[in-house]
Amino acid sequence: MGVPFFRGTGPRDAEQLRSRFEREPLPDDGSGHPPVPLTVSIGIASQIPESPEALDTLLTRADDAMSTAKRHGRNKVVLAPSQRY
Repeated sequence: MGVPFFRGTGPRDAEQLRSRFEREPLPDDGSGHPPVPLTVSIGIASQIPESPEALDTLLTRADDAMSTAKRHGRNKVVLAPSQRY
């Protein structure tokens, strides 16, 4: 699932979100099963306002970064390489 972050947010915010999911597993639903641990893989792409890129390109870079996080063990935050203009 993709979640947009907006101006003024970045890797620190994403790490706080990831960490919160990790600390707060899904509680017992009354069935007697233990709480379910959660992990979150987050990919971040940023752009320079003076050199905007197409939204689909920005989202593709974020998706690629998320895929990298998943390939390297999940439950990680990965920042996409800068786009060169």
